[in-house]
Amino acid sequence: MLRLRSLLAWLIVCAALAAPAGAAARRAQPRSPAASPPGAYLFVEVWTAVGGTGKLPTLCIDFPGYQFDPSSGHMARFFGEIPPLLPSQLGFEGRGESRAGAAGCGAASALTPIASLPYTTTVAIGTGAISGVAAQTRAGEVVLLAIDSAGSLNATIDGASVTLPPGGRWEHVAGADLQSPPYDGHYVVTSSVTNYGWNDRAQIEGPTQFIWLPLVIR
Repeated sequence: MLRLRSLLAWLIVCAALAAPAGAAARRAQPRSPAASPPGAYLFVEVWTAVGGTGKLPTLCIDFPGYQFDPSSGHMARFFGEIPPLLPSQLGFEGRGESRAGAAGCGAASALTPIASLPYTTTVAIGTGAISGVAAQTRAGEVVLLAIDSAGSLNATIDGASVTLPPGGRWEHVAGADLQSPPYDGHYVVTSSVTNYGWNDRAQIEGPTQFIWLPLVIR
């Protein structure tokens, strides 16, 4: 009887010691990449905005490829066409750049379909230095890891783990002074990744439904 009681006590102690480690392991497991909810598409926007004050080289850029309304999820073309979104694909990455203030004007953007997660892209991040007469940037890696049915996105951005709820935004701001005659001004480079979550596919002004027809040979 004494030996049985000792054995039971030892088993209880072992279970108590193992429980926290098991719970920690469960917490550490990343969420699996979810399929899109029926009739929905994911939209994540990667953007670099360059502004400035003082006297800087003026650069105007064109053209935006798309326009997106966050309140409705409506995706429309601006110039060009919206790329086809296959039923098997999750959604779009929108990426672009814009200039304002003393740094210039205009915007340029384009859409790329996201086939599945994980999905890797980059964002231009200001270094705080000048390259020639322009604000220097570097490529920061963006990895979209997983998204849940509510639209909350797990990602790694420039080496940091982040969770972006629908409408959530990661942002990095860097300033750089240009003091080289005839220029005397200050750049501000704002880099961002915005998760717009799940949106209604019916709001895309482009093909999202496909019927595969057999090839007829005459």
